[in-house]
Amino acid sequence: MTKIFLILLFVLMCPVSSFAAEEPVASPENTDGVYIVQKYYDSGKLLSETEYKGEVPQGTAKTYYESGQLKIETPIEGGLPEGVEKVYYTNGKIWMERPYTQGKINGMVKTYYENGQLKSERNYKRGEPDDANVHQKEYYPNGNLKMEATSQYVKDSLHGVAKTYHENGKLKSETVIKDSALISQEAYDQRGNLITEE
Repeated sequence: MTKIFLILLFVLMCPVSSFAAEEPVASPENTDGVYIVQKYYDSGKLLSETEYKGEVPQGTAKTYYESGQLKIETPIEGGLPEGVEKVYYTNGKIWMERPYTQGKINGMVKTYYENGQLKSERNYKRGEPDDANVHQKEYYPNGNLKMEATSQYVKDSLHGVAKTYHENGKLKSETVIKDSALISQEAYDQRGNLITEE
């Protein structure tokens, strides 16, 4: 009963595009007690496969699009995600990388455009965006930086800098905050000329 509960719990964590067959199928155990549990779409196509050792997921869990293309690949240790989980577009290109520690997102989450260029970076801590110590970047499809923000709380006061950029790489705006107060805010045109200042 415990095994079935763990299987269903894991499958619920992985979103799918259509309904799957109800009963999981387990492969025979090898000499180390390791086996693979598989689930299928109603069409008969493979939906997911998860490595188990005993009654606990251990190894790698994979979820597939109905086309057969890999969708999500998650390293698991002791029943929890541990390491970098990878999510893919339907064309096989990487879409997202999420680092896990003891089942919670911890570290820099990265997303990518379908052309392979880095799209965004955002730091997480214990499963949530780390708003107390922000490191965030966004990029244009051509690879140029679109936005960057860094901030942290010091003695309950917010300090930080946020910058945005035109697609040609020129600075578009810059905002500076110190002791939770706006210190300066500037805007620039696509040639880099200052157009407003506060």
